[in-house]
Formats: sequence, structure tokens, C-alpha cells
Amino acid sequence: MDKFVGVFCGAGNSNMKQLKAEAFSLGARLAALGYRIMYGGGTEGLSKALVKGIISHDLSSVTAVVQKHEIEPIRLMGINCHEVGSVSERKDFILNKAHKIFILPGGLGTLDEAAYAIMCKKTGYYSGDIFLLDFLGYWAFLDDVLKKMASHKFIDRNDGSLYVRIQSVESLIEAIS
Repeated sequence: MDKFVGVFCGAGNSNMKQLKAEAFSLGARLAALGYRIMYGGGTEGLSKALVKGIISHDLSSVTAVVQKHEIEPIRLMGINCHEVGSVSERKDFILNKAHKIFILPGGLGTLDEAAYAIMCKKTGYYSGDIFLLDFLGYWAFLDDVLKKMASHKFIDRNDGSLYVRIQSVESLIEAIS
């Protein structure tokens, strides 16, 4: 049985070398452990670093889940693509297939993917684990936001337990092993 994981991360051209190094390490380590990795198909930023890490070990371990207009540059890299009609379909495809979701730093798209994955877990649409890779404390604000929402009774105060913040790839690998 294949072990599928989904990765949501920034495709913007972040200037943080340490974040890119962590993304590369995550890709390489997941591929080395035999995981099949699905990601949103970005060719820049942390997405690019993640993919470089994966293909440094095994090109066949990665699938880009992309819209038609995004396919060509990814196929030129030799990466298998699964075409979807929209960003919403991409999120649903990855959540339906993945046993675990890893969310790295990113921009508004990644924040949307994180919120969607967490909401899907809360409602039972997704039952796997969600890990926020909290490199350099990137996702710490999310706990504060959820506490504020809970204080106003918009969410349950236990909703923060729907995901786990992990500080490093090494800690993540230990948690999933």
C-alpha cells in the first residue's frame, strides 16, 4: 500500500535560505522513507526546494496537482502531473488521497490551504494527521488566532488540537515514524 502525503507550501520566491533548506530536507527525507508526495505544483520558492529534495532521491515519488495552465513547466521538469479544474479541486484531491498533510510556510494560498485542511479535519471530511512545519516560529500566530476565536465562542477551544506544530524536519520524521 502506498503511503501518500500532501504538502502545502509557499510558491513565492522567499529569500529565506533556511526555509528552503528545510523544504529540500523534507522532500528528500519523505522520498527516502517511501512516501508518495503530492503538492500544488509550484516551481518557485519552497515548492521548488521541496521538489528538488524529492527528486534528489526519487523523481517518481512526486505528483504535482495542478490546473491545466500550470502543467507545462512542471512536466518539463519530468514531474508527473494530475490535472484539476480549480484550486478548490486541488485541495480536495490532496485531502482525499493523503494520509498526512504537511504545511510549510507560505503566503495567502498556503494560509487558505491550512485553514481548509483544519476545517476539513474538524468536520470529518479529512481524518489524517495535519502537521504545520513551524520553521522559525512561522505558524505560532495561528494558535493565538484560534484562542481569540474560541474566546468569542466562534470555535471550540480544543480546535487547536486538530493540528500539530513541529519545529523541524527531524522532529517531524520522529513524529511520523
